[in-house]
Amino acid sequence: MKSFAWSIVFVLCWSSGFVGSALLPAGTPVAAVLAWRYLITAALLVPAGLPVLWRSGLAPRDLARQAVLGILGHAVFLGGVFGGTAAGVDPGTSALVCAMQPLVILVVLRVRDGERIGGRRVAGIGLGTAAVLLAVGGVAASGGVAVLLPLASLLGLSGSALLERRWRPRPESLAALTLQVLAATLVLLPVAAITGGLDLTPGPGLLPGAPLLAALAWLVLLSGIGGYLGFLQCLRRIGASATSSLLYLTPAVTALWAWLMLGTTPAPAQLAALVLSGLAVGLLLHRPTPGEGPSTARADPSPRRPEITPAARRPRRSAGTAPRCGP
Repeated sequence: MKSFAWSIVFVLCWSSGFVGSALLPAGTPVAAVLAWRYLITAALLVPAGLPVLWRSGLAPRDLARQAVLGILGHAVFLGGVFGGTAAGVDPGTSALVCAMQPLVILVVLRVRDGERIGGRRVAGIGLGTAAVLLAVGGVAASGGVAVLLPLASLLGLSGSALLERRWRPRPESLAALTLQVLAATLVLLPVAAITGGLDLTPGPGLLPGAPLLAALAWLVLLSGIGGYLGFLQCLRRIGASATSSLLYLTPAVTALWAWLMLGTTPAPAQLAALVLSGLAVGLLLHRPTPGEGPSTARADPSPRRPEITPAARRPRRSAGTAPRCGP
């Protein structure tokens, strides 16, 4: 039940990023927005996350791994998405490129771990991709070489998810998110300072207005803390492959967010995309029945006697490390 709840939190919060971006005043520098977003997020997370880290007694290797995850999953992913939009890449193109993450995850797991890719998963990926195309209204041929930026986003988030699966980090989710945000902030701040500065206002000496502050609060609390905390929880509870499949829901859910917050009525194609993405996720999250999965007898080497109830069993008092036959 908790996994299902975290999946809902992840999809809702992750999909809210478009609304936060739409709330920004026109002409607000993208690099400065990302830098301030992460600076504020870090200021909020550090008081709660650092005490947990202090008690955890993490090794330098654990800290370095969280820094890598933060740079890939935060700085590279968001930098590519926002940078691609600023460079003229069509939003539909960006969404389609990033929607390839479930396929990337499955291919890597197939090559590296021998995980089986059946017809059900192939159908799920096909439906999910069609849902993304419906939700974003197709793909326009724009952006040129800048389309490599969304591709970098795809590789950054996919790499973060796969490394999370491989490393199985020790820190709790809140502590891990704190470290990742700090690492991303250390990358995004100098990038913003070099490319255009940290000034969020259209002119020097001007103070940020209420719309800008509201947009930053939305991006920090919902998209930043809520979205990424849900992402980490889902990675640890349902795995990288299942978590990536939930991303198929985000374009259609984004349309619902825009309807609720911006008054933009969803098109019939976007509603159809919501249904298709739900079917796609259902196919990708399908788990084999107990008879289809690997046998668990290897976990307990002792012979079992099938028709003896637990109450009828008598504990053995033999020496050594005889396996127990009960819970």
